Amino acid sequence: TLHARLRRSFEAEMEKLSKTGNRLSLVRLCTFLAAAALLITGFIQDSAIELVVGSICLIAFIVAIVLHARTILAETRARIRRDIHARHLARLGSEWMQFASKGADLIPRSHAYAWDIDIVGQGSLFQRIDVTHTHHGERALAAWLASPADLATIRARQEAVWELAPAVELLCEIEAAGSTEQGERLDPRGLEALGRIDLLFERLPWLQFATVLLPLCTLATYVAGLFGYISNGWWLVPVTIQVGLLFSLGRTIVKTLDLVSARAPLLAAFEAMLLL
Repeated sequence: TLHARLRRSFEAEMEKLSKTGNRLSLVRLCTFLAAAALLITGFIQDSAIELVVGSICLIAFIVAIVLHARTILAETRARIRRDIHARHLARLGSEWMQFASKGADLIPRSHAYAWDIDIVGQGSLFQRIDVTHTHHGERALAAWLASPADLATIRARQEAVWELAPAVELLCEIEAAGSTEQGERLDPRGLEALGRIDLLFERLPWLQFATVLLPLCTLATYVAGLFGYISNGWWLVPVTIQVGLLFSLGRTIVKTLDLVSARAPLLAAFEAMLLL
């Protein structure tokens, strides 16, 4: 089947990327050791050749780091897609009964038919067909299965199914976009905290200019003092101002950065799905 072929394809891609990653890891180690040895020796012996070769090795080390990071990311992407096709193959057999998502907490026990005819729960329709990766999607699927729809809605859903059914790879890419390595469902409620971030530049408009001007003033006064145009200590004035700003606003800035970095994967997942 198509899912079996694509699973094998991503499995082979994973193996290839894993081997590439191992080689790049070795290159990183070798170039780091070579750069360290050559640069240290070059500085001690004042050897231009060793300094140049050591610098080349250092550049190669940095390039290897970048390539290794990209390889790891590509391997993760391939693994997510392999697992998606493996789950679809399980749905075609009997292994789908091992899926953790059963919808049991989405429909009450008192529902007229959901539990009697296995709409939700172990061995249910929900357990077999659920491919949602967001909390809204999970609830929407449960709501559709647990409530009637008028004829126009039924026809619209069926038309959507017929339109999407042939686009297997597109559907899997959308599913992959919403997948996380931890297998957690995406909850947009986590993004609400971003709307409550303290907007420093809006509250303190002068701060935006200060973040640009103060470092420039520090550099300018330092260079001017270096060439004797002004006293050597003047560069400490803008530095002191910057340190004062850091202490007064640092806690707010760190809190904002922590919040944004924690929500970044969630934003990236929703962005990828929406773009698709």
